[in-house]
Amino acid sequence: MAAINIDHFSQQLLDDNFDPIDFLNQIFPNEASLELLPNVAEQIERKTASIDDAISENIRKSSKVGDRSREIVNTSRQLIDDVLLRISKLQTQATDTEHIVEDVCGSIKKYDDAKNNLTLSITTLKRLQMASIAVGELEMMAKQKNYGECADRILALSTLMSFFKDFEKNELLDDINSRFDTLKRQIHNQLSGEFELKLFGQTVDPSVASACRAVDAFGETYRNEIIEMFCSRFLEGYDKSFANSPLSEIDRRYNWLKQRIDYYVLDYSKIFPQEWRVPYKLTKYFCSETKIQIRTLLARSKPTIKEFQHGFEHTAKFEHVLAETFGSEVLNEQGEKVYKPANEFLGIIGGAFAKHTDLYIAGERVHMKRLVNHAKDNILARKPGTIDSENKLLKSGIELVQYIKGSIDKCGGFSVGTALFDLFPVLKDTMLDYIKMVKSIMPTKLSNDESRERDLRLMCVMSNTTFYFCSIIDGLAARIRKSVSEDQKPMVRVDDTKDSLTDYNKGFLVQISRALCDETKPILDQISSGTWQNMPESNIKFPALLANHFNRTFNFLKKWISEDNFALLRTLFVPEWINIYFMAIFKGKQPITFVGTEVLSKATVMIKNVMCEKLTTGNEVTMDLQKKIIENNFDLITNAFKVLASPEDAMAPIYKELFKKSPSKDQFMIIVHAKGLPPGTEQKIANKY
Repeated sequence: MAAINIDHFSQQLLDDNFDPIDFLNQIFPNEASLELLPNVAEQIERKTASIDDAISENIRKSSKVGDRSREIVNTSRQLIDDVLLRISKLQTQATDTEHIVEDVCGSIKKYDDAKNNLTLSITTLKRLQMASIAVGELEMMAKQKNYGECADRILALSTLMSFFKDFEKNELLDDINSRFDTLKRQIHNQLSGEFELKLFGQTVDPSVASACRAVDAFGETYRNEIIEMFCSRFLEGYDKSFANSPLSEIDRRYNWLKQRIDYYVLDYSKIFPQEWRVPYKLTKYFCSETKIQIRTLLARSKPTIKEFQHGFEHTAKFEHVLAETFGSEVLNEQGEKVYKPANEFLGIIGGAFAKHTDLYIAGERVHMKRLVNHAKDNILARKPGTIDSENKLLKSGIELVQYIKGSIDKCGGFSVGTALFDLFPVLKDTMLDYIKMVKSIMPTKLSNDESRERDLRLMCVMSNTTFYFCSIIDGLAARIRKSVSEDQKPMVRVDDTKDSLTDYNKGFLVQISRALCDETKPILDQISSGTWQNMPESNIKFPALLANHFNRTFNFLKKWISEDNFALLRTLFVPEWINIYFMAIFKGKQPITFVGTEVLSKATVMIKNVMCEKLTTGNEVTMDLQKKIIENNFDLITNAFKVLASPEDAMAPIYKELFKKSPSKDQFMIIVHAKGLPPGTEQKIANKY
């Protein structure tokens, strides 16, 4: 038996999960292997001795290293003690240095304070000297009426004296203050006289322009006084000239202002600085005076509706012109430059008309009624331009809405919310009156001559105009809500008007649908006659006639009727026409033969395909849904054919199954009758139903 080498198991002996029983079983797998026991024991003893020697050597080495480590630790401690001692000495030196620095800084601060005080004293003396010199120069400039130089001295002295306002009183400072105050009063009086003399003498003296700088030096309050004085003198004579001017001549007032502004630009624009905005303030002054005059005029005698409306409308237009003229560029939220009108002019004169808004509203009612009647005449006469082809609307309807918007804007010029509140019902009634007028003259039938397309187009745009009114009335109400009082806002409602407009629009579409259905009656009469059942299929014309007719008609409708109205018309026309088609087939003059059923089935599929193609709009999903609805409507015809083709005994149950959603005995008997059965048989089928 081969000898066992214990070194071969060294890896196993080092394993954390070493199992001695398993190890012995590997070495001595059977009794015969026990004869190797002495050899194995000897190897283990040698291995143990070797391990003991290694352990002893490691202990000896560790002992030597331990002695050396203690020496290193002791040396390190000594070094640390030395470092700590040096740090302590440095800290003591730093503290001493800090005290020295504080003493030095204290001395420096004293010197710095002294320097600052000295600098301030020198500055004060210089400013006092400057003030003394400036007040002397101002006295000289005032005598010379050199107002440009006076302006510089006034500004300089105002700045200098504000520096001294908290100083203690002294003789020199009091003298300068007293002289400066006296000079300001003197120059103030001189300037007023200069403007009066040089601006309103026989000729305008441009030398007074330099005086504007002196006015600016006195500040905004005095500048406004000068501008107010100028406006009053420049517009002098306006009161007397127009005190009794009637509203019918109100344009004379506004033309007079335009002439005065032109005169200002010619003779005065180079005198006053642009930033004074004298034309703007002249205009506001004029507007204030005009408002007072108009208010007095209206209080003295009540004008006619025509006079009042003329006066107010021309005033509103004038105010809008002023708002545009005096507007300015501003930055919007996006940081872009936009032109902003001077809306402070809107209503600045119009407010004078506020107590007589009943006249304005009455005038608007009359005028808008006239617009409606004029529109009716034009539509009936089919005058060119009746239809706005681009928007597919009645042009008179668009013009009426534009007039209504303008009326709202003009009425806002009263600056009285109740005026707009009272006007709103008139506007709503006018819109309804217009649609009622349109409904009353809408064509009811379509002829086969050249007027067919003209009438159908008119019917389409009439419906579109009604839908347009319905879509914009909320916006009109919102414009009015902005100007009325808080308690009036909830009462500015359009629900009732929108409901009425919606009903009218549905009525228009019903009328169009009915006209389209009636138009196919001649072709459907061919179906009802039944004579075609005896013809060869190639000679039967009605399927192609219907398909071509619908192709042409639906293309025309898509061009002229709005998308929303087209969708509404589809939901009305398809079921209505299919019911008429059903009656034409099953209430014909002759029974329907097998061949006839085949022809009618093909025709029905052809017509259904045309409608699915031409009457659907929108995206793919929407169109699929619309096609499904059209196909469901055609189920009435296809299911009726299935009942017709059924055996007599099965007709009733098949009908009930196919028409289980809405069965009708009358409808069932119409289908039965189309089969051409004897009366007795029909009665039996009816009894079974």
